[in-house]
Amino acid sequence: REDKHREIEEKRRRAEEKISSVVAMNKKIQADKRKAFDDKQAEIARFKKEKQVEVRAKAEAVAKKLQEKQERQKQRAQEAKNRLEERKGRIIKQLHDKEHFKYVVEAERQEKAAIRNLERELKKEDKLNNVQRIKRMDEFM
Repeated sequence: REDKHREIEEKRRRAEEKISSVVAMNKKIQADKRKAFDDKQAEIARFKKEKQVEVRAKAEAVAKKLQEKQERQKQRAQEAKNRLEERKGRIIKQLHDKEHFKYVVEAERQEKAAIRNLERELKKEDKLNNVQRIKRMDEFM
């Protein structure tokens, strides 16, 4: 009986050792799995962080390009406005010059017309004087 009891104890001890080694192995496997999972999660977090940095950099680049484009548009709009103002000033100056030229031409025309009228009046007066002189000469003779 004692042999039997020892044999049972021996089998129980071996079974417990086997169970404890299997449990230890399973714990190690679980720990390895947990470490692998944690490593993978850390890698994913690092990747997400890198991706976020890239996205932020791209967004900043796009924002910078957009701002530069808006600045160029503002500059072109200002240049167009300046050109329009210059053109407007030039046209107003031309109109002013044309108006001044009209006044000068009108003054010259009026002066010439006055001179013609004066010459016509003088000619008429001369003729009248001649006619009167001829009449006096006819009367005198």
